[in-house]
Amino acid sequence: MKRTFGISSSWNGKQLISKEWIRKITSEVTPVEVINERDGKGTDSYFQSAYGYMWWLIRRLEGKYYEDAYTAGGWGGQFITVFPTQKIVVVHKTKVSTLTLWGITKGGTSNDTYWAILDRVIGAKTDK
Repeated sequence: MKRTFGISSSWNGKQLISKEWIRKITSEVTPVEVINERDGKGTDSYFQSAYGYMWWLIRRLEGKYYEDAYTAGGWGGQFITVFPTQKIVVVHKTKVSTLTLWGITKGGTSNDTYWAILDRVIGAKTDK
């Protein structure tokens, strides 16, 4: 993941995904203001994001600004988040119970929980 999404430009000397494609999919399509209005959030919300092509573009997390960071999330708490400037890729996988898989109980990792975890991970890396 780290090498694929822009932190390194190649894998064993071969470009897997073009830099142009990465720039395109991480370019803003839906601005922060539209996302905030849709979600009923204000500009003071702890997490601010725009939307690209299947990637959420992180603009602010817990008061810190990450202009080049982007993330994708899946059902139950599966996430991939890339911070190119910090040279960090976070892959988060959640194991859910069978009852959750069947839709009987709630489970997984919520977005809020993930962002709190992510803030600590990024803070630990960048505070040194």
